[in-house]
Amino acid sequence: MKNSQKYFVALSCLIFLSFKASAEEVNVSGMPDKQLKGPEVLEVIKGKDLNGTTINGDVQHSFEENNQIFSRNKGFSDSGTWSIEGDQLCIKFRKWEDSCRSVFVEKGKLKLEGSGHTYIQR
Repeated sequence: MKNSQKYFVALSCLIFLSFKASAEEVNVSGMPDKQLKGPEVLEVIKGKDLNGTTINGDVQHSFEENNQIFSRNKGFSDSGTWSIEGDQLCIKFRKWEDSCRSVFVEKGKLKLEGSGHTYIQR
């Protein structure tokens, strides 16, 4: 196996293991329906996993304490950074489209809206 193939396999395993070391799932079930403010967004997602659905299917996000994000969709994965800008959750991926989205609690689930897409927690 070539060095580049070994690197790819090692990196893939590392990403896979980061998803397996599951953090606590985002839980907004006790919150009233509302749009979250920046500090609330931070409290709800930092260090947590979020599993949800978009127009592109099921997407899993892991929001690390150090503002790194690891995400999967249909067997593909990407990583990047997340931040709170005003009252929006902003994600900058390495390969996927970057976005900033407003964050809502709706019927006990987290909902992200913006950039022409809606993400609803499962």
